[in-house]
Parts: sequence; structure tokens; C-alpha cells
Amino acid sequence: MRILIIAPTNFQSFANSVLVKLLNDPDVEVAGVLVHSFNMSRLRNEYKRDGKRILFKVLNKLILNDTKSLEFTFHTPKRFLVQTGVKANLKLLCESHNIYFKKVNSFNSAELVNEIKALNLDIGAFCGGGLLRDNFLSSFSIGVLNCHMGVLPKYRGMDVVEWPFLEKEPEETGITCHFIDKGIDTGDILEVARVDATNFKTFIELREYLSGVMLELMIKNIHALKVGDILKRSQLPSDGKQYFVMHPSLKKISKKIYSA
Repeated sequence: MRILIIAPTNFQSFANSVLVKLLNDPDVEVAGVLVHSFNMSRLRNEYKRDGKRILFKVLNKLILNDTKSLEFTFHTPKRFLVQTGVKANLKLLCESHNIYFKKVNSFNSAELVNEIKALNLDIGAFCGGGLLRDNFLSSFSIGVLNCHMGVLPKYRGMDVVEWPFLEKEPEETGITCHFIDKGIDTGDILEVARVDATNFKTFIELREYLSGVMLELMIKNIHALKVGDILKRSQLPSDGKQYFVMHPSLKKISKKIYSA
């Protein structure tokens, strides 16, 4: 089984952890890694979506997030890398294992799609970096997997860790592994892992725990697809709603509800 890892940055702990785990599996071949370049076009698009919050988001991803991960005793991608003695750097990992690596401005360009089709790929392991179009998705014989930090089909879209608390449905907290299609979080569902949110003190702690669940669910479902031991469940548009970036005022309310 030939796999391509798709990542938002070269140093993301999640993508690096997926790569390390797959490299240690003799029955899986990592055929390549794609990384999205952080350019002005991408920054503008994310600013349109997130507003001023994008500044904190970038700071959190580049500087704070890994430090927070190590503060907790539970399993996170960063803790896994530290325990295995691997520095998060996709490019260097690919060079040391002679794996195809490319940094691109868009995952959906015709030139790139033609290039990756030549790799004869089975599965894409999506770790973030933007929307994927049909021409890219059709390059994989099985499909592209995503681990969504929310329970599908009910909670699609953004900030779906916080939205269930405003909706008075804290039990709808968890991770969903699903195939990516042309919609937003609407592809066939492979597995849902619900998490008891009452075990954590803050949304930051909860998200860090969920990142560890994401890692295990991605690897587990790749293995299940490899041996054919998996059932897909399709979604209907009416099965759930798409949620958008939560307004700061609503986020404050959700935090109060969570800490109550």
C-alpha cells in the first residue's frame, strides 16, 4: 500500500508523527510527502476566514503548541516524537529515507496532480493545509483520509470542539476519521471516537488530548484499509450542519459553560 502524507507545514508534529509511525510499518510504503508553502496568498485566505485570530493561530502553531503538549501526561504527537528521539522536520526525514518530498503553493495544480499520479498512490493521509479538489482526490486508488476534530456527521466545519457546549451536547465531542470528498467534512465515515470532555480542565487541554486520538485513529484506519477490515458509512447533507469560526463572544460563553 502506497501512501502520500499531505501536511500544512514542514514542522507540524502531527504529520511528522504519522510519517514516523508509517515508516516503522513494514507493510506500508510511504511514497511521498507534500507540504503547503506558507505564502501571502495562503495568509490572505486564512485572514479572510479567521480575521485577527490568525495572528494568535500562527503563533500558537509555531511556538506555543508543542510546549503545551509536553505539559500534559497523556499521549500527544509532540510527546511521541520526543519519546522516539525524532525532530519534527518532514524534509529531513524524507531525505534520510529517500522519499519523494515537495513543497507546493497549491495541492490542486494540474502540474502537481500529474506528478503525483505517476507515484501510483493508494491512500492520502491528510494532516491539514487547505481544501482538496476532485482532480487531486482522484489521484488515489482508495482515497484521502482526514481526522476531523469533531463528531461527524453532526458537527462539520470549524471550532467543533467548542460548538457542542453551546449546543448543550458535550457528549458530541471526539474525532472522526473519514474520506475527503468535494464537500466540507461530508465524505464517507470510517470511525468515530467519542471523548469524555469532563476529564479535562480547559479547551486547550482537551484539544491536546484529541490530537493524540487523531494520530492513533489515522494509523489505525490506514491499517484497517490495508487489510480490508473496514466498513464505510455515507453521510447525507441533512445528517448534520456546517459550523463556522466561533465569534470571540460566543467562545467566552462556551469556556464558561465548559468550566462550570
